[in-house]
Amino acid sequence: MKKNIFKDAYRIKTGTRKAIYKAFGFKHLSDATNLYVHPNNQSFEGTTSLAQPIGEGLSLFLSMLSSIKNDPSGAAGGFFHKHERSMLVSLILPVPDEWRKDRIVKSKVHAYHVKAGESTIRYSAVDSEGKMLADGDSSFELYYGYLPSVAGAAAFLMKEDRNFDSLIMRHIDSPTPNTFAEIHETLYQSCKNKEFDIIYADPMVDPSEFENYFSFANICSIAIENDAAMKKISNSEISTFPKKEFDKKYLDCIPKLSSEFVLKPELKSLCNAIREGDSCAVLFHGPSGTGKTTDCKLICRELGLPVMSVINCTENLDEFVLGKYIPAGDRIEFHESDVTKAVRFGGAVIFEEINFA
Repeated sequence: MKKNIFKDAYRIKTGTRKAIYKAFGFKHLSDATNLYVHPNNQSFEGTTSLAQPIGEGLSLFLSMLSSIKNDPSGAAGGFFHKHERSMLVSLILPVPDEWRKDRIVKSKVHAYHVKAGESTIRYSAVDSEGKMLADGDSSFELYYGYLPSVAGAAAFLMKEDRNFDSLIMRHIDSPTPNTFAEIHETLYQSCKNKEFDIIYADPMVDPSEFENYFSFANICSIAIENDAAMKKISNSEISTFPKKEFDKKYLDCIPKLSSEFVLKPELKSLCNAIREGDSCAVLFHGPSGTGKTTDCKLICRELGLPVMSVINCTENLDEFVLGKYIPAGDRIEFHESDVTKAVRFGGAVIFEEINFA
């Protein structure tokens, strides 16, 4: 059957529970606009809302990926891919015991097998012995079908879009409501105009024809090495700029924040990247009031780096960025801006609301 599962998902709410399972307390049609709005959002009010079927399909998929990271032996499931004329991905998607206990799926469903392409998703529900359930397509909207279909579409998009892939892996490493909302909205916006041919049948996956999407054992070893490296970086000393690097009259521009303001450990490596010249510009993004400007000042405080100016981009930028001519007696003199002074003498400039620039 052909279905636009992503638009239909907003009209479907299964069961009596209010919250989307394993989704940070989000509910069906939760407003997540304050967390993320996709550039292609075409809703009348420009809002982001979450749907239960999409959210729970993603929760199951993310749970599988997280399990694989912790257990690369293959017992936790699998994510495979191959190239032919049409690109394909394949999933072995175990259903955790708690999903059956909490009646998210029927008690006899122990796993899904999925094969997804550009517009076709084949899936089957299997029991504890790995046998395909004969009645698996009889209640698509009651989650025989939505969970594996959403998971298959998400896996295919990971293969197709490296930014989405990176977003998923970032969420696996450090799950937050913000990244979950962004994953949900990105998947929806990418698939909202697609009709998928949904087929309940054995996906007929021959493992010998597919490759592991990740080399999971390798990914886990790399993750362990990266975690260790990050701890080492977080505990490392920050190399500050010598005061002689800057004109004495600008040393008072080095931020002086009270002791309760502490630099986040994960920003230490960024400080050293700035100090070594590996990073000349940094973008912090997020809702108002989350500490972006404070983080910038903390970085400059730790580095001993003068903040030459904090510029709000909602105002007239010309004189702040380029400088301006000012009458002086019988002539007009050019007065440098703090930005050109930062370029000339060294220092940082913080641009707030840069999306208005």
